[in-house]
Amino acid sequence: MAFVIATAADRSSMKVSMCAFTRAYILELNLDDEFERKNEIVEVVEEELEKVMSAYGYKIAQTRIVEIELYEHDKRSMN
Repeated sequence: MAFVIATAADRSSMKVSMCAFTRAYILELNLDDEFERKNEIVEVVEEELEKVMSAYGYKIAQTRIVEIELYEHDKRSMN
């Protein structure tokens, strides 16, 4: 088993990519679907992230969604 330490720039690039892929995918979903289809979202994000990061020599071992956070204005509109 090999361990790779990602640099701060690599981590930043991964985070930006994950956010962009996730945002692009969930724009097509309504709020209920976002919560119900987390595994599907993970698969899409992982596939796209793998494409980008493999160019830097990284292999994505695992991707998880641990929280879906709404924008503040969306939270207020729900109350």
